[in-house]
Amino acid sequence: MWIRCVLVWIICERGGIMGEIYRESIVIKSHETDSNGRLSIPMLVRLLLYVSNRQTERLGNTCILQEKGLTWFILQHDLTIHQMPKVDDTITVETEALSYNKFFTYRRFKVFINDTVFVETVMKFALVDMIERKLVRIDPKFVNVYKAERLSTSQKMTKIKRLDVCSDSQEYSIRQTDIDMNQHVNNAVYLEWIWKSLPNIYHDKLPKHLAIIYENEVRSGKVQHYCQNEEKVTYHVIKAEDLNLARAVILWEYL
Repeated sequence: MWIRCVLVWIICERGGIMGEIYRESIVIKSHETDSNGRLSIPMLVRLLLYVSNRQTERLGNTCILQEKGLTWFILQHDLTIHQMPKVDDTITVETEALSYNKFFTYRRFKVFINDTVFVETVMKFALVDMIERKLVRIDPKFVNVYKAERLSTSQKMTKIKRLDVCSDSQEYSIRQTDIDMNQHVNNAVYLEWIWKSLPNIYHDKLPKHLAIIYENEVRSGKVQHYCQNEEKVTYHVIKAEDLNLARAVILWEYL
């Protein structure tokens, strides 16, 4: 994966407030694409998180958090997809920590090819004690380095309904390779489970909007994916026994 990175100060979109934006250029490889040659959604999420981690490392924040026994957990992300990059495309991934309050912080991503925006997303994070596995208050010193805006309320994100009746279900076993450095199943793996469970009819459709909420973490055993399919929308829930792990909604359109 060929990468070029740049760290810049820029006037961002939210009313002229200064924010630190980080960019990397990445060439899409064949193993990162789906059967149609488009960048897969799980791999897209992995690339987004890779770039945000690179910014954190370059700002020296990773070691500070590790010394405190803290890490960032993703609670939700909302994706808007205009087009999906294809194999051999060179994309630019741009990210910025937008804002934070006492318990949550919000990060924006954009994926460009030249000057055209292909993907936009906002992710919601929480700071977590790695030993207690509990959310902790965000000390401003952990986010000041990003020049994020402090908020008194939470930023609005997509609400996802809970499923009452599920038309389809599939069981998956958690593999050791599914576990990431936070010692739980990686966020992108949930999307892999969702995509593996989709009926073939959706392989010729493009997801235009996707929102997923992570409710609980899991490290081992089996999970069940339940899906409710409608013509243009699919609803998903992933459980471990009776514990909800994640909920998602996807809005589709034909290619």
